Amino acid sequence: MDPVSGLDEAVVWIAPASRTILPSRWLTVMPTRALRDWIRQEGADQVRLLRGLGLRRGLRPPRRPWIVAVFEPAAGALCRPTDEVEPGTQLAGSRVCDRGARGIGLHDEGCGYAVDFTSHRRSLDVFRIRWRDAAARGFCVLPLARFLAGE
Repeated sequence: MDPVSGLDEAVVWIAPASRTILPSRWLTVMPTRALRDWIRQEGADQVRLLRGLGLRRGLRPPRRPWIVAVFEPAAGALCRPTDEVEPGTQLAGSRVCDRGARGIGLHDEGCGYAVDFTSHRRSLDVFRIRWRDAAARGFCVLPLARFLAGE
């Protein structure tokens, strides 16, 4: 995936359905198109997806439902979460997040990408955005199973 293309499209946040978020909290999101491509390549079900994105270590299906929230963020609302580059610096078309911008969701390595718990390798590039900025233009919430079915 070209990291810059992720800035001009919808992004997704995946979380347990019971998760509540304050408007000032940071979310860890990824470009929808890159996630859908990854799902197709991996033939991913819920377990494979959650492990592949570093969200769950377990091999069993989750007992509680998970959701996918789809956002269309405004240009400049996303930042790249990496500890390797000075905050505010431009990196692959997006500014680097401030050190305090820790996201809710993915296993956080501070490297700008998710780590696959199955292969222990780099997975998808990720971005961060505050909930209030992500939700400002509206959003859609789907059950994870429905998102995986391509709906």
